[in-house]
Amino acid sequence: MRRLFCTLVLFAASAQAQILLPQMMRNNSTAHLLFRSGFESSSAINTPTNCGSTECYQQPSGTDAASGYTWPPQLWGSQTTFLGGGWWQLQTNVSQTPTTVVDYIQNTLEPTGGRNGTQGLKMLNQTTLNGHVTGQDPFQITPDVSQPQGDFYIRVWFKLQSNILTEMCQGQNGDGTWCDWRALAEWKTGGQANGGANPCIVGQTWGGDYRNIIFVIKSAGALKWRVQADTVANGGLAYNVFWQTDNTSVPVPVDEWFKLEWFVHRATDSTGRIWVAINGTTIADFHGVTINTPAYGGGSSCKINRIMPFTVYNTAASPIYQWVDDLEIWDGFPVDASAH
Repeated sequence: MRRLFCTLVLFAASAQAQILLPQMMRNNSTAHLLFRSGFESSSAINTPTNCGSTECYQQPSGTDAASGYTWPPQLWGSQTTFLGGGWWQLQTNVSQTPTTVVDYIQNTLEPTGGRNGTQGLKMLNQTTLNGHVTGQDPFQITPDVSQPQGDFYIRVWFKLQSNILTEMCQGQNGDGTWCDWRALAEWKTGGQANGGANPCIVGQTWGGDYRNIIFVIKSAGALKWRVQADTVANGGLAYNVFWQTDNTSVPVPVDEWFKLEWFVHRATDSTGRIWVAINGTTIADFHGVTINTPAYGGGSSCKINRIMPFTVYNTAASPIYQWVDDLEIWDGFPVDASAH
């Protein structure tokens, strides 16, 4: 039987939530840095390639001169998957070539675009249909699902465009699509990348059973945060929201840099956890099942096969864009993580 979803509303971090957290998950000393880059010199973004009917793929490359880490990030065997396990998927609504796709979606390294005036990433999506955005520009890390997986903590800085509030609408576009949301980051479960041999759902090589996503939502003329988990993982399951947390007490910064922190521990019981903080303040802290089993939500206990630490995606007016800087990936909470 499919579990009915519930809605949670969080306005402040709970001290009791930390009491529920097992001691081994609160031990910061065991966390290891897996990747760090501020897109500094020697980092590069390659020309789009592998174009299909309406999309192309684009890879970062080079070694960050400041951190010593080489693009793309490597996580749980991702180097064995499509394009070395880290790339932008430039999704549009018309046929593309490597030379035409940049007229719709652009990822560029700006020499003074970072949060401290150093080099940073600018992501621009102007793929339009009927005046609003129809494309997606997610940066995807694609783990090898045949390998063991564990916890992850992501820390990354964003700066949203100055007119994001007016570009988003209060509800729907004229064609019925919703334009009151903007996705910042997400992860999905599924099978092995690039047509491999380990689908978790029969007939769905890529598709999975669980998604965790971080939104900015326009509501009552203002912006708020939304974090939720659902079945939107391309696996053919009926739409089901497992949990949803809205936060109006922590401001959504506009045209200024802010820090996003995100921790995930997957489990089939109450020890599962998904925690998100903005500028050091918790906006969501879910404790419970984070793996979609047949008994929980009709899933197949799929592993994570797509982690998107940043994306430019919604159906508001075009163009939509943002800046990104200082990406870090750890296998647990680092010692300097915000209070959790």
